[in-house]
Amino acid sequence: MATPQVDPEGFRALAAAFVATRGSANTRAAYGRDLRLLGEALGVQPMDADAPPFGVEDHPGARRAAQQMSAVPAGWWQDWRDGLDGRRSSRARRVAAVRAFCRWWSRALDLPNPVENLRPPASAGRGQERLTREVAALSASQVRRMC
Repeated sequence: MATPQVDPEGFRALAAAFVATRGSANTRAAYGRDLRLLGEALGVQPMDADAPPFGVEDHPGARRAAQQMSAVPAGWWQDWRDGLDGRRSSRARRVAAVRAFCRWWSRALDLPNPVENLRPPASAGRGQERLTREVAALSASQVRRMC
């Protein structure tokens, strides 16, 4: 799917305002990293400087970026989610961060939330992520022959 067009300055303003609303420094850093990955997927270069975190509702670029993101089809968001690297827990955290971000600006700007139905990545099954080697079982007669 083609990369959606999103106003870079507006995206940075939205991301900075959202991150500023988070409580702890560690949470702000984690959300910042996760939104930087989303920005890269949307064709926005990494944030060079902090955007003003307050008054984002009146920022014309922020509204334009939010409108553009709300128009991105659900298929693109699912492809983005499915293409994430890392462990399942890291991918799930990134999806949760993007869902919180989109929920925040959709409420603040009264726009549709494009990721309302986006769920965390599916697991291969309980315990299957840790299995890295093939297990071979020997019959009793094979064990006797080896001994």
